[in-house]
Amino acid sequence: MNDFEAKRAARIERMKARAERIARAGAARLDAARQRANFIPMGQPILVGHHSEQRHRRDLEKIDRGMRAGFEMMKAAGE
Repeated sequence: MNDFEAKRAARIERMKARAERIARAGAARLDAARQRANFIPMGQPILVGHHSEQRHRRDLEKIDRGMRAGFEMMKAAGE
């Protein structure tokens, strides 16, 4: 194996390892968002004026960000 082939093989291995790391991180983000979503009953509206309104809005925002980030990471790992 010449120098070019060795460098190419090493780069391929690095990229595969990086893709696996990104896929695991993306799956962890998606799992965290799903766990947070499990605390909110399906279809639960935001109770405007209730003491829980801010937390509910914050949780919905965190779920949205986590899902988006997770899907982006999974897409990046596939590329």
